[in-house]
Amino acid sequence: MGGTVNVGVGKEDISVSGSVLSEFAPDFIEAIADLIMNPALPAGELERIKENLKRDLAVDMTVPQSIAQDKFRSALFKDHPYGRYFTKAETIDGFNLQNVKDFYKKNFGAKRSALYVVGEFDAAAVNAAINKAFGKWTAGPDIFTPPLQAKSIKDTVIVDRKDAPQTTLLIGLPTLSPTDKDYVALYVTNALLGGSFGSRITSNIRENKGYTYSPSSSILNRRGVSVWSEAADVTSEHTVDALQEIEKEIKRLQDEPPSAEELKGIQNYLAGIFVLQNSTPNGIIGQLQFLDRHGLPDSYLTNFVKNIHSITPEQVSGITKKYMDYSKMMIVMVGDEKGIQKQIEAKSVKKAF
Repeated sequence: MGGTVNVGVGKEDISVSGSVLSEFAPDFIEAIADLIMNPALPAGELERIKENLKRDLAVDMTVPQSIAQDKFRSALFKDHPYGRYFTKAETIDGFNLQNVKDFYKKNFGAKRSALYVVGEFDAAAVNAAINKAFGKWTAGPDIFTPPLQAKSIKDTVIVDRKDAPQTTLLIGLPTLSPTDKDYVALYVTNALLGGSFGSRITSNIRENKGYTYSPSSSILNRRGVSVWSEAADVTSEHTVDALQEIEKEIKRLQDEPPSAEELKGIQNYLAGIFVLQNSTPNGIIGQLQFLDRHGLPDSYLTNFVKNIHSITPEQVSGITKKYMDYSKMMIVMVGDEKGIQKQIEAKSVKKAF
């Protein structure tokens, strides 16, 4: 068929995806349906997969960025599944083939699935193939997300990596979800503050100060909750300096709206990225998944560029003031603890942490 098949497992979704030459679309749908509805789940593969997962876990648990995410999310989400960044080797060891089969039976079904077909194809033939291939799939369970009400956690966690040449910083707090009326304004604000290469925090601690190479802020969206965070790997001796500059940029944007020119540049950037994302089949599918995951109407996408350009400088400042309170943020530092503590004492910023 001249194509590929991929299976991906995320924090909230499992996806089976791929692409083929247009004339093979009906055959591909039949093959995908067979893969999903009649998985082989070969017993002989289980031990190899478990060993691979344990090796990956062992490596990941030594990565400063992963360690920071683990501490950050477990603090914000506590015992909720969203807070589980790492699993445990003994948990992986405990899985057997019956666990796998039980998981499949409990979680796979038509009611919690969505099928996206994007590209050039014979619509009638594709619809007929879908009805034939998936028509007898059992309904299965409804979508279920354990309820969660995220709260800001003001705390500082230092994970010691003795003599580490740099510190991994992660700072943030729960924020608006995509269903909130102010979300697009937050999206624009994030890009201006730290979420783009020309953003204020990036320009400050990367270009002007040279504390870090690739700082970035982002909005992590999960069903029912979102988190804003700024992440940066900074030279060890400038750990506290970087935190102070991040705080300064947040408070500056709270107190002073950006210029119309600065905001316009960010809006044009975001609009351009949006158009580029929608220029490929995978990009379009990603947008449709976003709508379905968060229960958003189609108008969210059709009006997105217009809504980005409608945001005013005063809105950006107001969003920062309302939803980015530095005094309520969780701070994680993975680095040389002794050196970090010396900086805190030397700069008399202990109360700020």
